[in-house]
Amino acid sequence: MYIKERNFVKTKELLDKAERKKQKLENRKINYDSINPNKLNFLNIWKKAPKKMILIIISAFLYNLAVATFLAKAATIATGISALVQMITIPLVQTAPYFAYIYFAFNLPFIIIFWRKNSRLFMILTTYWLLFQVVLQSILLIPTLQNGIHHISIYYVNWNKDISYNHLVPWDAYGQYSSDLLLNSPLSSDFKTALTNDFGVKADSINYFSDFLKWASENNHVNKQLFLETLEKYWSIKNIDSTNEFINQLNSNIVANNDLKNLIGVQLSTVQAMYGLGFSNPTWPIIVYTIIGGVMAGVAGGLSWKGSASTAGADFVIYYISKMKQKSVGKISTYVALAMGALSIFIIAVLEGIGVAKGRPMNPGGLIVRVVSSIGYIFIYSAFIELIYPKYKKIRVEIYTKNPDAVINHFKEINYWHGYNISKVTGGYTNTETTKIETYALYLEQTLICQEVYKADPSAWVSVIKVQNVFGHFNTSKIE
Repeated sequence: MYIKERNFVKTKELLDKAERKKQKLENRKINYDSINPNKLNFLNIWKKAPKKMILIIISAFLYNLAVATFLAKAATIATGISALVQMITIPLVQTAPYFAYIYFAFNLPFIIIFWRKNSRLFMILTTYWLLFQVVLQSILLIPTLQNGIHHISIYYVNWNKDISYNHLVPWDAYGQYSSDLLLNSPLSSDFKTALTNDFGVKADSINYFSDFLKWASENNHVNKQLFLETLEKYWSIKNIDSTNEFINQLNSNIVANNDLKNLIGVQLSTVQAMYGLGFSNPTWPIIVYTIIGGVMAGVAGGLSWKGSASTAGADFVIYYISKMKQKSVGKISTYVALAMGALSIFIIAVLEGIGVAKGRPMNPGGLIVRVVSSIGYIFIYSAFIELIYPKYKKIRVEIYTKNPDAVINHFKEINYWHGYNISKVTGGYTNTETTKIETYALYLEQTLICQEVYKADPSAWVSVIKVQNVFGHFNTSKIE
């Protein structure tokens, strides 16, 4: 008897285990159907959601332009996963041009983790957004484009009506201008006369120091690479004594001719007199660049969310929390960005303070402006996302119709997903009875609801009223 009972219990346990396994598989299937009802993949999405793909391409282009042209110039402190990438690119400056590649690599674990948690449409489109970023940054690595974007500036530190656009020096957040100001400085008439008389250079064919250095290098008078390395090491535009120190370093392997060495010394002194005394690096461009970049990035982020994707990184987590809690994407994005930003600000300040970041010396005043601007950027970015994509914003829709049966029957046919109330009202102007159908919906659903109403009654009148908040469960399946 005991053996039979034990065998019975064991058999029951095995059956229960098999049933649980079967239930688990069914739940997985149900979950898969809920996150991927349209059976999307990386290939058929181009056919099933072409408008969204176009929106993602526009978003990726706009975001890349915002970062490369404005936010990078302002040296804003990144938030989210971008902050982790920035912690690599600051000490390892040679990796900076490959920011998008590193960012993509950091996002791969998030893509894997949230692939079965978030909507498949969201995951595929966001992955494509990342790939477009890589492609766009690869294009921007083309020297002509890279130099062109770098040269765009709202402020040029050596602006002068006599200096051509190509020789203007763009403002830099860290104020590292010494070599640029020298290379783009116009040659004095005495310098040009000496080149013509002593070296047979055609008059007015060389007008800037960079032109002179190119000519001297091509004619083996100057070793350009060693010259620039020595310049970077010994010369400072604000230190008058550094000119003599630099000239003393110019041995015959660097500058073959003593007359040229003397001319170079005079040019260095001239540039120091022009820019060195009283020269300061303004910080107001940081604010302007951040505002412009923040608006562009915010619009790009809003478009990506509107297109059922995101700008990746922490957005994978933000999307999941937003869906689970039915909270605004913009608000959750702000909280996450501020938390990550605080950590990033501390680490980057330390890196710059101890001198790990090459070419980025610590400037307390500039750092404070960058920190404040970076916080401002978070709010600008989130505000535009909230403006363009108010995902869980609620509205009250009032439908006034003379043909309520048609509207109600149509709602039943399409399995209308929200509750609604029906009441009779009398028009004050016409003194005729009208039916009012009232329903609460999401802001993003209003166009869809109006379309369905007008299918049933083209003469219906629809009113939309903003709602501050709604408590309790709310069906959001149409926008997920």
